[in-house]
Amino acid sequence: MSDDDADGTWEPESGENAVIVQPGAGAPPFVTAAPLHEGPSLPGTDHLPVEDTLADDEVPWQFLGGEPVWLQGDETPGEGWRLVGQITDAMGHNFGDAGIAYVFVSPDAAEGRFLWQCG
Repeated sequence: MSDDDADGTWEPESGENAVIVQPGAGAPPFVTAAPLHEGPSLPGTDHLPVEDTLADDEVPWQFLGGEPVWLQGDETPGEGWRLVGQITDAMGHNFGDAGIAYVFVSPDAAEGRFLWQCG
C-alpha cells in the first residue's frame, strides 16, 4: 500500500477522516493534516440536502441531530456522544454499497468523530 492509499476510512479513529469542532482544542491526536489555503467543496451546495418526501412507513436516512439509524449495528463512539447528523451518498460521496456516514460530537463538545457503514 502506498502513502496515498486510504485504508480504514469507515473507522472513526483511523486518521483517514476527522470532524473538527470549533471552538475547541483542535484536532484529536490521531489526525495529521497539511494546511490548505482552499479546502474541498461541493459546488452549488449551501446546505445539507434532506429527504423531505417520505411515505408513512419510510425511515429517513439523511438528517441532522436526533438518534442514528444504523445499517450494521450501534457504533456510537462512546458514552454520551451525540449525533450531529447522518449523511447518505446522495452528495456524491462513496460510503460503500448504499452507505451512510455518521457525525458525532463528544459529551464536552470538544471533539468530533466521523464513521460510516454500508449495506
